[in-house]
Amino acid sequence: MHRFLLLSLLLGGVACRPAPPPRPASPPPPGWNNAPGWNNAPPPAPAPAPPPPAFNPLAWIPLLLQPFPMPAPGAPAPAGVPAPAPAPAGVLPSEQEVLALVNVHRQQGAVCGGRAFGPAPPLAFDPYLHRAARSHSQDMANRQFFDHTTPEGRTVADRLRAAGFRGNAYGENIAAGNETASATVAQWMRSTGHCENIMDPQFRLLGVGYGANPASPYTHYWTQNFGG
Repeated sequence: MHRFLLLSLLLGGVACRPAPPPRPASPPPPGWNNAPGWNNAPPPAPAPAPPPPAFNPLAWIPLLLQPFPMPAPGAPAPAGVPAPAPAPAGVLPSEQEVLALVNVHRQQGAVCGGRAFGPAPPLAFDPYLHRAARSHSQDMANRQFFDHTTPEGRTVADRLRAAGFRGNAYGENIAAGNETASATVAQWMRSTGHCENIMDPQFRLLGVGYGANPASPYTHYWTQNFGG
């Protein structure tokens, strides 16, 4: 629009001579519309613009933030996934399912990007890591941000300490957009940095947190907090 207006003004300033008389209209080609007045017919209406593509939040994901290692369409869950153990008090079944799926991958081994990981010991549930993960997921959903650092600058380490975790090694994966545990774990496994966190043998503990807000851009938010 600005370019068109500027061009119109420039052309208006250059016109210093009278405009030449209009040229007579040429006859229509044979077989065209030969009805009287054809030359004065209004131009055909432009074709309607195609509708915009449906919004797909996964189109701009990865929301994969390094080094605390989201998304591509998920691969199917690995075969032989055992039924998740009963969730501890206050833990959602979907959060417990993430832990079970992670331990299946650790038992089988995986290739993360070009790096092969052999089988690793299973991760154990940790209530402090779970508290930090749940809090962060719900915070992202409520305040509609997606980051390892909160809007006021609290880092992963800050949040883990506030939740009571005192381990030395830690890591974090976050994801958004998928409702199910299986699709979310599959997305993480397809991302090199997140897969490496899941398979890292130095980690022994895991807390998983899920948060949701239908008014937020991605609705579903997930956090994995790893501890060593």
